[in-house]
Amino acid sequence: MKLAGYEFVYICDIEPVRNPDGSVQQFMPQARYDNLRGVALNKYGQGPFCKFRIPNLIRTSGVYVLTIDDEIRYPLMTTDKSWAILQNRLVSLLEETTADYQVLEVLRTVRGSLDKTSGMEDSRTRLAQIIKACCDALRVRLDRRQIKLNESVLKEYFDLTMVIAPPPPMPDIYLLWKEVQEAFESNLENADHTLLNEETLSKWIAVIQIMLRTDRRLLIQRSFPERYDEFIETLCNVVTQEADASVTYPDDDAISSESDWFSSISNDLDELTPHFRHLEDLLQGASRDAYLRSRSLRDMVRSRRDSEQPNLAHQRSATSNPALDLERLFSDL
Repeated sequence: MKLAGYEFVYICDIEPVRNPDGSVQQFMPQARYDNLRGVALNKYGQGPFCKFRIPNLIRTSGVYVLTIDDEIRYPLMTTDKSWAILQNRLVSLLEETTADYQVLEVLRTVRGSLDKTSGMEDSRTRLAQIIKACCDALRVRLDRRQIKLNESVLKEYFDLTMVIAPPPPMPDIYLLWKEVQEAFESNLENADHTLLNEETLSKWIAVIQIMLRTDRRLLIQRSFPERYDEFIETLCNVVTQEADASVTYPDDDAISSESDWFSSISNDLDELTPHFRHLEDLLQGASRDAYLRSRSLRDMVRSRRDSEQPNLAHQRSATSNPALDLERLFSDL
């Protein structure tokens, strides 16, 4: 079975331990303990109980997936208390963290869990409640500026709201929109003597896409769609001019970097096309120019390497953020 890009190996069928005659072994362990605090048993506490064994043939740690008729199940979430604990932990994490990578991981984890509950109406209902609680908690902190709203968090939040009905309200997007809009306009105004910043363009597109799907009022106050048609036309002209420009590159690394830049620009323009259908030909033309320039530069690098010309090495380093401790969330459910 393949799940989330990982191949899971079949271990065994889970069956209760049996007596020699084939009957299920029954256990009543509560009699061995003194109930000094007088704690009441839950509705299943009287037993009888059985045992299951999973073979320890694999000597490495990992994740087990329980399936019934090839469908993934949630074996630990058997009581209202278990679901309440999970919700409280996720909400608490969103209320405490200031790291956007942890926010993203929580939102993606919850959304991914819902994707795996096809045909499990009770689990879907419970997860929908958790999703709403997570959105509500996060929106409060975003609106209070306790967590910085960026385009990645905004997109993940939007995607999460769209998996339940009705979708929870969106956070206040004004400051983020103002930031990316001003950066984008400044970049366009200075495009004659400054290279178009792909990161600025990508952020602007990500925010605009979500605003067009939710609340357009800020855009309308900025003379949408007429003013934005002008932005798109200017952007396409700048990209085409860059793609046609004659540039001398110092080394293979510079060529590769330029190729990546044009490839990203082409993808960005493709993202805009569904929202500006009346400018589709213009967007597709500029995207094609950027793509062809990217491919041409890539071929140039390949040709230079084939001819064994010297190539400067370029080393990049990255630091990784500590992963969200999901084991803690589920450790005693």
